[in-house]
Amino acid sequence: MCYYLRLPGRTPLEMAKLNVERDFIVVGVLEELDDTFAVLEKMLPRFFTGAVEYLRSPGNTFTRNRSATVTKHKEVPSDEVRTILLKQMSLEYEFYYYIKDRFQKLKIQLGIVDSKQR
Repeated sequence: MCYYLRLPGRTPLEMAKLNVERDFIVVGVLEELDDTFAVLEKMLPRFFTGAVEYLRSPGNTFTRNRSATVTKHKEVPSDEVRTILLKQMSLEYEFYYYIKDRFQKLKIQLGIVDSKQR
């Protein structure tokens, strides 16, 4: 178990950020999965060359399984629920936005255009 998770306040968050910077070359974001694989192709070509092409190819197993995991009849949380979650999970949200921002900067550095703009 991680010692830092027991500490109060911002210490676990700051340690998580340090660990990401020190130990991870890429941390992708699930809602940008295509871009995550594009980054992995550029950063680790030995392992990921062809990954984006495979993702986009019709009928591959990944695409079939991906569509099976989409939430059906998804309900949007109320403003009250959002407010409560933002308050109770503020450090988790901060970490998520830190990772997302780091990922966006890496895409720019590598010259990767958002898949949503392609």
